[in-house]
Amino acid sequence: MNRYYNPVHTIQGPGCLAELPALLRRMLSGGGRVLVLAWSREVLRHPELAAGMPVRLAVSSALDAVAHAVESYWARHTNAVSRALALEAIRTVMGSIDQMFAGVPAAHDAMACGSMLAGLAFSNTKTTACHSISYPLTMHYGIPHGAAVAVLLAPVLACNAPAVQDLDALLGALGVADTAGLQRRIAGLLVRSAQPASLEGWGVARSDLAHLAGLGITKGRADNNPVELTPALIEEMLESIYPMATIPCAG
Repeated sequence: MNRYYNPVHTIQGPGCLAELPALLRRMLSGGGRVLVLAWSREVLRHPELAAGMPVRLAVSSALDAVAHAVESYWARHTNAVSRALALEAIRTVMGSIDQMFAGVPAAHDAMACGSMLAGLAFSNTKTTACHSISYPLTMHYGIPHGAAVAVLLAPVLACNAPAVQDLDALLGALGVADTAGLQRRIAGLLVRSAQPASLEGWGVARSDLAHLAGLGITKGRADNNPVELTPALIEEMLESIYPMATIPCAG
């Protein structure tokens, strides 16, 4: 079925509402499911609607927007327009995210703008490894989506770096010098918002990593990553962010 809808944002991460069309899943009373192909005529983004969010949710949803943009930047289907949108989205969100902790109203405006730009970027490219690997972490361990993709940004960047066009521009937008700096930055934001920055902290069993790695290859996401993903490579990434002691933090 095709439908038109006018979404209103009450959190600041899901730039997917800028994606046309959006695929919505609706539960039916009989327990069945129907996929509804929906186009938005208008998308309302009003930062005041997000101002009352708990910091934990605000940071998680903002980092989801960052992941949208970063993954769009290096996706196999990337292009000059999507990269320009992605860089501006990353600069906008990462440049203002610290102000949310201080309750600065303008920070929510920046998050809304950055999220929309990220949505425009990845509507052209789709996402890649971070999202692909994050899905089983959320489904099996309840890790919030934004946090799940955020902890994967650094290890996936380390994997993809040789294949990323103009890596310096991406690092500059993120405000870091290298992969280690990104890991510290993301960990610091998660810890400051009372969220674990490691899989161990989220209660993931180390014995499950191999199984989760096998589930992390999602069609349309994993095959859009610039570097080929294998279960062994994914397990290596998960191991790198597993123990709490090895995740440094930066405020």
